[in-house]
Amino acid sequence: MAVIPGGPGNDSLNGTSGDDTITGLGGDDWIFGWEGSDRIYGGDGNDTLYADYYDDTHRDSPGTINWVYGEAGDDEIYGGSGANILDGGTGNDTIYGGSSGSTIYGREGNDGIMGSDEVDHIYGGEGDDRLSGLGGNDYLDGGAGKDRMTGGEGDDIYIVSSTGDQTFEYAGEGIDTVRSYINWTLADEVERLELIGTGNLIGTGNRFANTLIGNADSNALYGGAGHDFLDGKAGKDSMYGGTGNDIYVVSSTGDRIIESAGEGADTARSHIDWTLGANLERLELQGSASLTGNGNTLNNTLVGNDGKNILRGGAGNDTLNGGKGSDTLVGGAGNDTFLFNAPLGSTNIDKVNDYNVAQDTIQLENGVFTGLAAGWLSAGAFHTGAGAHDASDRIIYNQTTGDLLFDKDGLGGAAAIKFATLTPGLAMTAGDLFVV
Repeated sequence: MAVIPGGPGNDSLNGTSGDDTITGLGGDDWIFGWEGSDRIYGGDGNDTLYADYYDDTHRDSPGTINWVYGEAGDDEIYGGSGANILDGGTGNDTIYGGSSGSTIYGREGNDGIMGSDEVDHIYGGEGDDRLSGLGGNDYLDGGAGKDRMTGGEGDDIYIVSSTGDQTFEYAGEGIDTVRSYINWTLADEVERLELIGTGNLIGTGNRFANTLIGNADSNALYGGAGHDFLDGKAGKDSMYGGTGNDIYVVSSTGDRIIESAGEGADTARSHIDWTLGANLERLELQGSASLTGNGNTLNNTLVGNDGKNILRGGAGNDTLNGGKGSDTLVGGAGNDTFLFNAPLGSTNIDKVNDYNVAQDTIQLENGVFTGLAAGWLSAGAFHTGAGAHDASDRIIYNQTTGDLLFDKDGLGGAAAIKFATLTPGLAMTAGDLFVV
């Protein structure tokens, strides 16, 4: 280990193969760290600082960490082959991250910073900076000023906090994210926007399939074109999916979903009681609370969660799937389908309040109702009565109680399992049941 000081003039200083501390002091210095974990301080002047030297003799070994500080002046800093912590200090600095991934701070001034093909963390600091991540999954934070940030290849993360900030990505360069403290519109080839900090912010997507995430306040999210995912998080959020098959996550009673006619097949995923607004086709209840989900006048699909849900289709030809839990299903007007695909058991018996044999259908998934062939249930597999009357009976409707049961072996030793309760006295037939 060596301590190598410079003087007040223009010095050329070389480190050793050990862990050195090299100080340039005044003047426009050239400093080479060479091998080892070095600490390099440029001092005053416009310095050129190398964490190591780019040849086979003086390169750092894997795992070596260098600290390089430009301090005052307009410095050039080169990270070298080890892992680097590079700090420009004051002045308009030019910093190159090297080949092993670096943490780079521009600090004051209008800095130009270039990363590597590995994972870099780049912070512009004050001033109008130019940040380039190159390859790897990079983190770029322009800080104050009007910053220009280019992630390059990899799944990059950008932090924006000034209206003059710009992000640049090109096709095929990964799945990229902007985390914004301000109103923000995604540039082309950036896929994800997360609003952060506080305040009622506006987040806008681009022409691609975007993910837009709000903060804890009341946000407005605009998906634009593409199949977008919008989650306002906490607060009273307004979400506009635009064209494409969009997915919305709602968690507050003040949330709003706005869709226009002809803008795709859209889904609301709700953690609270929810009624589908106009031009929304699908509702999926989330979590395990016992929630109520209501459709609209379209042909809706309503899916319950693990709780005891109430699902109401309303007008239209709806599909209702209670999921786990003992749910209450109301199809409403139209030719409705009641889907059963959750594991059978005493805690998962749904009540269908308005089954109409003239227009509705019971749909069974053969992964749960094992042994049933896909398509309309065969006449021999259906029986009306209190239990199976021959070996081929599989679905049994009790006209007295309204119970609907599955018997996997007819007159065999296995007990029939109740999975739904319908209105008693229906003229049910095998034609009411379809297997998928």
